[in-house]
Amino acid sequence: MTRFCDRASVPDRSASGPAALALALTVALSACAAGEAGPATATAGEAAPSTGAESAAVALAPLPPRAFPDTIGVLLERRIERKVPGVPVDDYLLWLPPGMGRGDGEWPLVLWLHGRSLRGTDLNRLKRYGPPAILARGGALPFVLVAPQLPPGGRWADLDPVAALVEDVIDRYPVDPDRVYLLGFSMGGGGAYRMAFDHGDLFAAMVAIAGHTPPPTAENVTAVGSLPFLAIHGELDRRVPLSWGQRMAKALRKADAPDFEFRIEPGHDHSRLERLTRDERIYGWMMGHSRTHPRSVRGAGISPEEPGR
Repeated sequence: MTRFCDRASVPDRSASGPAALALALTVALSACAAGEAGPATATAGEAAPSTGAESAAVALAPLPPRAFPDTIGVLLERRIERKVPGVPVDDYLLWLPPGMGRGDGEWPLVLWLHGRSLRGTDLNRLKRYGPPAILARGGALPFVLVAPQLPPGGRWADLDPVAALVEDVIDRYPVDPDRVYLLGFSMGGGGAYRMAFDHGDLFAAMVAIAGHTPPPTAENVTAVGSLPFLAIHGELDRRVPLSWGQRMAKALRKADAPDFEFRIEPGHDHSRLERLTRDERIYGWMMGHSRTHPRSVRGAGISPEEPGR
């Protein structure tokens, strides 16, 4: 596993396009030595995909308006104020990359949706795996990270508040709205599909790893096939059966969806797939797309045939 770079190695400028960003990401991440020990995973018992339709209005707690430079390069804890009980998101982590305070361009943004085991009321749980784990171990990421946390028993069902949160961060910070991405693992991978259904136009690309895959209805296939979407499943995954992903992939191939990619990781069970949430090639694949040029850098930073090797 390639270790993400330390904070001094992160580019201090945002890239001007998907190709430049993919190159900057690759340079930044490959500048680090290998040897990171992966954080302890806690993915046992991931929940089945939600079929609920909970909804509630929210008011976002004020974010500090471009409070530079003291808030950059630090994993910040933020809160969503709830007007109506039942909102499926409580608090979240926010990362503003080093270099943002220079005011020299717009930055990409990644929304991270975690799995069932990280639900709770303690944001430190989010640091067990995924992008927050990279940052908690002293690494850095060359993009804005938004990592909401579900409360106990919550599900990625009504994602309107999460989309509103992303839009709020875009408005408050120098984020390029054409380079907004989503990465989800397990139940969070199911959330990626749901976000594609409800708010796909907000994102340039999505990645669902071991994701709870919904039935391939005509409406679902149309939504997922409308944007670059990479789905990765483990050959030996018993918690989220490979057949779920294969069913969706078959329907999308039949619909001739050019931007949907389906990959199978040989010999991988559910827990082992977690390591891909820290694999630089996954981020390179995302950053190779933008809403204005959705297929401009196909496979940038990742092997399209072997995303997990």
